[in-house]
Amino acid sequence: MHMNSQQRTEPLPLIPYEMRREPRRGIMRFAVPFLAVMGYYAIGVCTFSVMAAASAPGGGELGQFLWSAGESTSPLALAAALAAARWWV
Repeated sequence: MHMNSQQRTEPLPLIPYEMRREPRRGIMRFAVPFLAVMGYYAIGVCTFSVMAAASAPGGGELGQFLWSAGESTSPLALAAALAAARWWV
C-alpha cells in the first residue's frame, strides 16, 4: 500500500456562535431553581421554628426547634431542590 506524501484532511466543522453552549449559562440555569427551592425551604424552616418556639410551654429554645426542623426535613428539601433544578434545565 502506497502512502501519499500529501494526505488530504477534512477541515474541522466550525460550530456557529449561537449553537455553542457556554458552561456559565448552564450553571446559572441549574443554580437559580435550586437556590429558589432551597431559599423557600429555609424560610419555611425558620417560620416553623419560630412558631414552635413561641407556642412551646414555658417558652422554647429557638435553636433546638430550628435544628429539629432542619434535621427532619432537609433530605426531602434537598431532593426537591435537585429535582426542580434538573427539571428546569
